[in-house]
Amino acid sequence: INLSYNILSLIEPDAFKKLLNLKILKINNNYLEILSENLLFDTKELIELDLSSNYIIKLDRLIFQNLKSIQLLNISSNNLTYISKDLLKTLSKLRHLDLSHNNISYLEDNSFKNLIQLN
Repeated sequence: INLSYNILSLIEPDAFKKLLNLKILKINNNYLEILSENLLFDTKELIELDLSSNYIIKLDRLIFQNLKSIQLLNISSNNLTYISKDLLKTLSKLRHLDLSHNNISYLEDNSFKNLIQLN
């Protein structure tokens, strides 16, 4: 699904419910500030997620918990200030992570501990 370059400011928590085989989700270049903790719960097969160029200020520590297959995660060009140690802990297959162009001022210890596949 490509929802890039729209004027999305809100995505309802069940918007991607039952999309069990979804592989790529692009929501970049919108006006999102907050994403529901359960937004990606059913997207277990997702391999690429692009949330770049929004206005996201915080990501719930459990938002990515079911993304066991994710390989590419782009959260660049947002307004994140903090990365929790739990945010990325289940993403052991992640190969590419882009957090550039945010306002990150604090990383918890072991924030990237389980990201053994990162390039």
